[in-house]
Amino acid sequence: MSKQILSGGVIPISSVMTTEFFAHFPEGVVISDQEGTILFFNEECKRIFGYSDKEILNCNISKLVPAALRSEEHTSELQSRQ
Repeated sequence: MSKQILSGGVIPISSVMTTEFFAHFPEGVVISDQEGTILFFNEECKRIFGYSDKEILNCNISKLVPAALRSEEHTSELQSRQ
């Protein structure tokens, strides 16, 4: 499948229309891969979380969960996938 660079992440080109649709969606939308790597972060998420594309793309989605709310089990599971 062809790939295209979009917002700093590499996603399948078949997903380009999907991400373009969500780019200015009024709700926060995050797209990640199976390992939890953030591939897309729309404008509303940038407002909600305060991260720019450069700060959040290619990071693990657990970065969006406040440390106080992360369970030890969940954090261990994510680390074992990396």
